[in-house]
Amino acid sequence: MTSAANANKPALHLVGCDGNAFAILSKAHRAAKGANWSCEKIDEVMHEATCGDYNHLIQTMIKYFEVSVGVTRKIGATRYKENTRL
Repeated sequence: MTSAANANKPALHLVGCDGNAFAILSKAHRAAKGANWSCEKIDEVMHEATCGDYNHLIQTMIKYFEVSVGVTRKIGATRYKENTRL
């Protein structure tokens, strides 16, 4: 894809998401549809994501989406959740 195509990077929040590949792909598919990506672009990204191992899947998600994950920090008796961008 061109760099212009990469400018439309929808948010992909993986906070509380099951870490298995199918859950991540499903969430990414919904985010892409919500960003009005064409079916062809969605299929291309999903194909690229599934052409390797789990690490390749994650790298592909970072390439095409603004990925954020949740981080829980405990300070004293209080827990704080933060979003961290990858």
